[in-house]
Amino acid sequence: MPRREDLEKLIEQIDACRPGSDDVHAPQLAELRPLQQRLEHDAEARELYDRIQSFDTHIAAAVREVRLEDFPQTAGLEQRLLAAVARADPAGDAPISEPASDGPPVRRSSRRGALAWMSGLAATAACVGIAYYLLPPPETKFRPTPSWVHETALDFYLAETDVPPGKTTSPPESHPMSGDVVRFAGTRWREVGDFLREDRAVAYEISAPGGNPVATLYVVKLSVPTLPTRPPVKAKLQTGGVCLSAWQSGDFVYVLVVPGGEEAYRQFLTTLERELA
Repeated sequence: MPRREDLEKLIEQIDACRPGSDDVHAPQLAELRPLQQRLEHDAEARELYDRIQSFDTHIAAAVREVRLEDFPQTAGLEQRLLAAVARADPAGDAPISEPASDGPPVRRSSRRGALAWMSGLAATAACVGIAYYLLPPPETKFRPTPSWVHETALDFYLAETDVPPGKTTSPPESHPMSGDVVRFAGTRWREVGDFLREDRAVAYEISAPGGNPVATLYVVKLSVPTLPTRPPVKAKLQTGGVCLSAWQSGDFVYVLVVPGGEEAYRQFLTTLERELA
């Protein structure tokens, strides 16, 4: 087994060879001649060379497969890395092609140039690794669930304060009232924003006859396929004397909020059923 100092020097020489290349046999790379001679007579050195070359080749292949456009947070990273590598080798000692005087183009290089190339590759791999493991992954499409609809809508309702009086004019056709809810006389409507992550929604304030409290029906263009298709007989969420349920009809989600507890909610639905019968 080589001594520590000898092993470090051997690894440094091997690292100067580009992965998958035949730099060690290139006649113009005289500084690699001692490595070439050692590999011919030292089986352990040859095994170490093969293992390092194989490892570096796999790393280079993995780096080439990474698409930085998959990570929006790394915008401009490739250009910055290339600029950093260029600054590390301002004299142009990195491997370049130039015509030979008596033959086809050959590869001119030096150990400093090869090491600069390897340093650039290592920097790229490190930065891509950081981007992959530390930066947030690309955003996936948010898919609302019924429980999220119930809880978010209730929070929105409870947070509404100083609500201005709604309009008594014809409601917008873009957000129609549900066919399962009666537009009683005195029903008002108003536009609301940022409801269930949508920029525009309409809230109908419904005063049912018989002394019921005013119920609120929110209408938002949204798709939550797992919601029921009719107003639930029993409220899905109840807190602080407020009952809430939601259903999907066509392209719209309807959220009904009735203050007064479960009894007020059942009484409101009974009134609707009677009027729609």
